[in-house]
Amino acid sequence: MAITTGTVMFYGGIAGMALCLLGTAVLQKVFKKQRKRLLEDIRQEE
Repeated sequence: MAITTGTVMFYGGIAGMALCLLGTAVLQKVFKKQRKRLLEDIRQEE
């Protein structure tokens, strides 16, 4: 099976998109946790 530049780019693009989706999902979870902590800190200071 010959691997051409086109196939490499094709699979690279799919892998990149998957990584982007995973990255955004993880970041959103992290931001939610941090936002909760920040809100709790602000309430405690008042």
